[in-house]
Amino acid sequence: MKALITLLILNVLSVAPAQVAWNKTSDWQLYQIQGHGVFNYSIDTLKSFRSTPLNADSMKSYLNNAQIMKHDGSVAWMGGYVSTCKLEGVTRKIEISNYGGFLYDESTKTFYQVQEEKAGAWSVYLHHSYGKFIK
Repeated sequence: MKALITLLILNVLSVAPAQVAWNKTSDWQLYQIQGHGVFNYSIDTLKSFRSTPLNADSMKSYLNNAQIMKHDGSVAWMGGYVSTCKLEGVTRKIEISNYGGFLYDESTKTFYQVQEEKAGAWSVYLHHSYGKFIK
């Protein structure tokens, strides 16, 4: 019986996505891609688009305490931004929602929710950062 319980616990732990250590990320980039097709671009394709750096300390602050979203498989995606960051030397593609204060980490196929009290300021920061492409 103990073996069965241990096996079940290990199975649950292996399925549950691990929380990303956002405080260890670096080299954030925001790409000149916006809208509903943000999931259609590979990391290699992003190299052909203009990008602007995002302040790593700002991103760490906004994503500090971001939590894995529990959802039923459908997330209301109203367009978004494409970004990348590095974690442990590996570049990760991150899609960021225009609304709602959430993002999607393609590496872990996991949605994260920014703390509600930070979501508005984070949205403004991203909007202003994306505005650099228009100037």
